[in-house]
Amino acid sequence: MPFALWWEGDPILVVTTDHTDINRLDVVSFVANQDGGSHVDPALDRVYHALSRGAALGWTVSTPEGDRQFDDPTPASLRQITEEFLATLKEGRQLSPFAQETTVYPMYPGDGRGPGGLRP
Repeated sequence: MPFALWWEGDPILVVTTDHTDINRLDVVSFVANQDGGSHVDPALDRVYHALSRGAALGWTVSTPEGDRQFDDPTPASLRQITEEFLATLKEGRQLSPFAQETTVYPMYPGDGRGPGGLRP
C-alpha cells in the first residue's frame, strides 16, 4: 500500500470517550511532540491525555487480582508501528510519500535474487 495510506489512513485506535480515530501518524506525533520524544509539553492534547493517561479505549484486562482498565496503548502501538516499518524494509519495499503504489526492489540489484532479495 502507498505510504500515505499506511501512515494516515485507517485508524488503529479509537478513543471511546469522544469517538476520535487515531492513526499511526497521530500516535507517533503525540509521543514525539508531547511526551518526551522531542520535548515534554506541560499540558497534553485532550485526545492524547485520554488515550495515554485514562481509560479512553474502554478495554479491560483480566488478571488474577480481578479485571482492571487497560491503561495506555501507546507503547504497544509504537512497537507495532515500528515492527510494520521494519518488516517493510526487510521485504525491500519502498516507503515513499510520493509513491502511488507499493514498489519492491531487489536487495542486491543484479545478483539474481528476486523481490526482497530472495532467490527465485
